[in-house]
Amino acid sequence: MRARHFLPWLIALAACAGGLDAPGTPAEAPAGAPAEAPAGAATATGPLPDLTKGLLAGACENGPGREGADSHFVGSVSLNGSTASGKEAWILGANALWKARGGKDCKIEWALSGAKVGVGACADCDYGLMMTATPDITGSDCPEELVKREAKPMDLRYDVKALPDGTALVFFSKSGKRLAQGYHNASGLTYASQHQCKWF
Repeated sequence: MRARHFLPWLIALAACAGGLDAPGTPAEAPAGAPAEAPAGAATATGPLPDLTKGLLAGACENGPGREGADSHFVGSVSLNGSTASGKEAWILGANALWKARGGKDCKIEWALSGAKVGVGACADCDYGLMMTATPDITGSDCPEELVKREAKPMDLRYDVKALPDGTALVFFSKSGKRLAQGYHNASGLTYASQHQCKWF
């Protein structure tokens, strides 16, 4: 994924290209940094937990004197044979300064479709995902200007390490850098990126 965010009044929600830093994409976890364990119970066979619940909030109130938000990317992918489908959301928890300027807690969503493929840079991962991310404008509830700026189509390539305890690690296929941590079962996976503060 990629993540280079915000121009003008949004100049600080940078997303990436090839690794989280492009419109609507998370930032790569620093090499060697432990991933935050997402909320929820590991489950290799049962239903996957909803990782949109219990995200870290209120950690971006005292930044460099600017409007900002707690930022996470959360995704869920269903697997049916080699077919992959699902959604990914950029979830923002507005701080008090952004709320005072008309911001709010909100999300921008993308619909995912693609295929289960071989792995890329993560040689010891179990499988790869090649997907197209299509903006879901009706499912996105962030301020209109932000949605127009950031809700762009993307081509995504991930590698997935499915661990025996039901947890999963998700990496960018091209760089091998970690994107997120989550859970998997026979039907798919769910994942959440590390918390970041995004400043406007």
